[in-house]
Amino acid sequence: MKLVHFKNLALMYGWQISNYILSFLLLPYLARTLNTSGFGVYAYCVGVNAYLWILVEWGFPIGGMREVASKKDDPEALQKT
Repeated sequence: MKLVHFKNLALMYGWQISNYILSFLLLPYLARTLNTSGFGVYAYCVGVNAYLWILVEWGFPIGGMREVASKKDDPEALQKT
C-alpha cells in the first residue's frame, strides 16, 4: 500500500515539475515565434481561460470533498457521488 502512495506522489511531483519546465522553455519560443501582436493575442486568451477556469471550478473542490467526507461510511452513496 505504501509503494502505491509513493508512486502516486512521485507521479504528481513529476507532472508539476514538467509543467514548470515546459512553460519555462515554451514561453520564450512563443514570444519569438508569434512576435508582439501574436503573443499579445496568446496572453489575452490565456487570461480569459484563467477567468473561465475560476468560474467553472467555483466551489467544486470544497463541495466535493465535503460531500465525500460526509458519505465516507456508506459505499453505495459514495459511489453515486
